[in-house]
Amino acid sequence: VSTLLTHPPPSALRAYATRALAPDEADAVNRHLVICPDCRRSLDALLGGAGTPVSQLTPPPEFAAARYAD
Repeated sequence: VSTLLTHPPPSALRAYATRALAPDEADAVNRHLVICPDCRRSLDALLGGAGTPVSQLTPPPEFAAARYAD
């Protein structure tokens, strides 16, 4: 569904919002949302303020380690 560098399609964001994605697809969307403010805003709009704000997602440990390793 998504990689860190490509935006998931709106249908994937809708499915993510309703928890209708398979676990591996949801994980891919989640990883993208952690680094993409545009997609977080889109998902926040889909959620209409319900649930945990996407802006409070934490990156997976391996992403944080790779991001700060130089």
